[in-house]
Amino acid sequence: MDFLAQKKEYRFKNIENQVCRVHTHLAINNNNLKVWRENDDKKSRKATKLIMDSLQDDNKYMFPDLVIVSSKYLKVVAAYDREKDVIYVNKGIYTHQIVKSHLKSSYFVAKDMRGILWHEYGYKLHWDAVKSFYKVHKSKYNDIRVVLVKSF
Repeated sequence: MDFLAQKKEYRFKNIENQVCRVHTHLAINNNNLKVWRENDDKKSRKATKLIMDSLQDDNKYMFPDLVIVSSKYLKVVAAYDREKDVIYVNKGIYTHQIVKSHLKSSYFVAKDMRGILWHEYGYKLHWDAVKSFYKVHKSKYNDIRVVLVKSF
């Protein structure tokens, strides 16, 4: 199947609270993972390969869509968008050496790209649990935002 024919637009706010609109095409579509790319340039292809290599042993987990975007939109390594259930990945992070240079400080929990993606996946699991809790306890809460505030 020609994945490049499948296109999707993503809108998100970046760390500077600017609305970004990214047009993507489907690069990878296997059972539990879809990877969308803004571009089909060398860095984007290398970032896709790094992601796929990093998650090769994790194919039983249902990761949300991964979207590889330009560093002009995404100033961080990766970010989870709970409203759209998407993990955005900076295409500038396309080799193990670049990942290590970003993670060399003791600030980061992750040690490699797999750790970065699992860290973001942890946010997804957290928000899924919050939503499930709200569905079970709707009579106690008027609005899910109350549950979101109490979850921290």
